[in-house]
Amino acid sequence: MKGIALLVLATAVMGAAQFAGGGTETPGERPVEPVDQSSISYRLHVLGETGTCRIETGRAGRNGTELVAEPECAAIFPAIGEARTWRQDEEGTVRFVASGGEVLAAFAPADGTAYESFSPAHPIMSLAAVVE
Repeated sequence: MKGIALLVLATAVMGAAQFAGGGTETPGERPVEPVDQSSISYRLHVLGETGTCRIETGRAGRNGTELVAEPECAAIFPAIGEARTWRQDEEGTVRFVASGGEVLAAFAPADGTAYESFSPAHPIMSLAAVVE
């Protein structure tokens, strides 16, 4: 009976030590690195227009994150040529901002990894994250 009690106690101590030590990492295994959020790609779709184009976020700056749009984007949303910055607030709202500070488009979070525009009222646009 004492043997079983010692076995249970030893198992409990080992489990507590592993828990306190930070988990079940196997020797030679490294923890998962956080995803680099510095460059994320999206597909821009404009209602009533054929085709989509790619938009990417770039380097983070003092006033937001750099916005880089494919040249094809100007064909479906001409104002995108003036957009320089991607600004995202704590609620998840994304704004495309011109170099002078003018908001060219604003998007609210939608289902999954998508956004839907609410400004301008027309055309209705959506952004969907590109998963590669």
